[in-house]
Amino acid sequence: MSYHVQSDVEALLKQLNFTFTANSKITVTDLAKYIADTDRYIDSRLANTYTVPVADVEAKAILLPVAAQLTAAKCWRIIYAAQQGESNKAKEWESQSEKVLSMIINKDMKFGQAAKASSVNTPYSAMADSEAIWKMNTDQW
Repeated sequence: MSYHVQSDVEALLKQLNFTFTANSKITVTDLAKYIADTDRYIDSRLANTYTVPVADVEAKAILLPVAAQLTAAKCWRIIYAAQQGESNKAKEWESQSEKVLSMIINKDMKFGQAAKASSVNTPYSAMADSEAIWKMNTDQW
């Protein structure tokens, strides 16, 4: 489940009078990929602190504008860059989003009831009984 959808990005880009279609500079298919990329990026930032993908409704509501701004910034650059160069609006959206993500990660703000990531370091093992390989003695090899 995505943290944002096409209409969230369109709302931010409305001042450009840009519509996502199958033939636009950024197609609907491109936008779907950018949305998925943004969600993966957010998950990677939160993964050490929270269980991802985030399922809590309140936490997802906090992530919606963060995700929409990150995706809109990417789109803004693609649409505008050819015409006017680097965009201050894209930088502003990215800066705001990164600030909120940092606050969430540092627990400087309430993040709903999102499940905390496990802090237990479990050794990885391919053994059926989950015995860590480095605990085996040489006779087993």
